[in-house]
Amino acid sequence: MDTLTDHRLTATEVGLLEEALRTSPYGCVGTTVRDATAIRRHVHRLTLDGARQTSVVAKRLAGRRSELERLVTGRWLPAVGLEGLGPPRLATAGAPDGRHAWHVYEDLGPAGLDRPDADLPSIRAAMEQVAELHVAFSRSPLLPEARYAAGDMGVYFYVNSVRDAFDAVDRLRPPDVALSPGEAAVRDRVLELLGKLLDDEPNRVRMLREQAGPETLVHGDLTRANVFVLDHEGHHRTCLIDWDHCGVAPAAFDISTQLAYYPEPRRQQVLDAYATAMAERGHRFPADLDWARLVATFEAGRLANQVIWVAMGIREDNGWTVDDLTIWRDELAAAVEGRPIRRLSSGKA
Repeated sequence: MDTLTDHRLTATEVGLLEEALRTSPYGCVGTTVRDATAIRRHVHRLTLDGARQTSVVAKRLAGRRSELERLVTGRWLPAVGLEGLGPPRLATAGAPDGRHAWHVYEDLGPAGLDRPDADLPSIRAAMEQVAELHVAFSRSPLLPEARYAAGDMGVYFYVNSVRDAFDAVDRLRPPDVALSPGEAAVRDRVLELLGKLLDDEPNRVRMLREQAGPETLVHGDLTRANVFVLDHEGHHRTCLIDWDHCGVAPAAFDISTQLAYYPEPRRQQVLDAYATAMAERGHRFPADLDWARLVATFEAGRLANQVIWVAMGIREDNGWTVDDLTIWRDELAAAVEGRPIRRLSSGKA
């Protein structure tokens, strides 16, 4: 079983991070790491001695994701006047394997919207900044660059994810894969669900193109845990972390993710806050927009994309099993059938 204790920093990694901090403007010659606590896989909170910050957060990223974080915080957000919306990066260090890099950020503390006491003013402040991002970048000349570097997560992503998922699951048959009757039933149910999405593709694509907002830079994994709202001199300061899943999509892509992490009574308030902020910036969503169906469509695309890799893993016998496909089947069914989608953690993209 994979646990956080399996991801403790090695002495080499600690030394690498100490050296990066010592040579950054936020450290000094004597900076050392007193303690390192795993927050999640490849993310650690470092307690420091001899530095201007008592603690920082270090995150290890693969090459492409590291470059995306650098582009977001160092180029794209500053270009639209939103440099403060990204996580304050203090230092970077290349890993010895040459395939990863460590990014060291300011520790924002327990200010995420996933905290139990997150109030409506904090949510409104966050949604205003998300709307500011979406509207500002929809007008930016850097949008094509972002699409090229980060990828398209809109109509192209949705259509191809569903089609490729159907093809990948349909290949789970003899002689490539031997399934029990129960496992074959899981495969067939997933194919049935994906088939419904294929049949309804024209209507869902039309909604994404015409009603989901302007194409823009989206965070891509806008869970409550990735949105921080801090009290800064009596004002709210919003900061979004973990930009390595960003891309270009209709603006509503991000709000569809955010809504999935709130209980039903709070969702309408979150949606109203975002829609109002967008309207104040010149974009009004259609009055007759079926938000539940739109959210489910974005979610179905994300889930279909995950199903591709699960099915390929089963076919290649690399650790994935039909039990894993069963989990995605149930989540996909909720999205396709329009049942409320409720995520309990930020583990899924």
